[in-house]
Amino acid sequence: MSYGDLQGVRLPDAVTVQDGPIEDIARFLLTADQIARDRGIRLRVRRDIDELVALNRREAAAGNWYPLFPVFDPAQNEVDETNFYWISGTAENGETVVAQAGRLFDWHDPDPTALIARLLYPNARRHPPILLDRSSVKSVSGRVCFSGSTWFHPNYRRLGLSRILPRVSRVFAFGQWSTDWTISVVRREHVELNIASAYGYSDIQLGILAPGHPIGDLDIALVRMPRSELFSDIERFVAERLAVRRQVA
Repeated sequence: MSYGDLQGVRLPDAVTVQDGPIEDIARFLLTADQIARDRGIRLRVRRDIDELVALNRREAAAGNWYPLFPVFDPAQNEVDETNFYWISGTAENGETVVAQAGRLFDWHDPDPTALIARLLYPNARRHPPILLDRSSVKSVSGRVCFSGSTWFHPNYRRLGLSRILPRVSRVFAFGQWSTDWTISVVRREHVELNIASAYGYSDIQLGILAPGHPIGDLDIALVRMPRSELFSDIERFVAERLAVRRQVA
């Protein structure tokens, strides 16, 4: 399936996996898609960056979303259909109520400061200082997906969607690009609310400060998940869902 062919394709039909635990991935995608449908949401894979930017501006102005993360901003770096996707969730009335984006990097710099600078200041040779605890923050290497800018409309929060959307994004990125790592950044207050854990991340590296950033003073964690953990995470997720169904039955 080509990049262009993916525009608006229903989630289970959008992922083509060439390696890895194909049956586990298929079961996960069908499970995640059904969870969303049970809540009145249709998940789609999209490439129209302009629509994501417009949605973010509207919802950020309304106080419902943070500004789009810099690596997804086409004004700050090259974002196109070869290195970008976003997943939208559409309600029955046609309104987009869920979003998450992904961006591919081919990354081989072992310096964690360089990685964080690339994420926070994609096109800047000079930028305000980034304060980083090198004892806790580590870099990644290989084909890396930054998955983030997760958003749920206020009427669609606390429905368990935070447990499926980041996982869907990681799985799609692996199927599309055979990623070695998925990473994201999570604000400290969200880490303390266990949101990063709900997203499925166990490697949560606090100790990153970016004062004076254009989207606000940032106190964030880098979260990482290698390919092997992605596989075990979705296997565990599906097993837990099956156990719940058996209990209900």
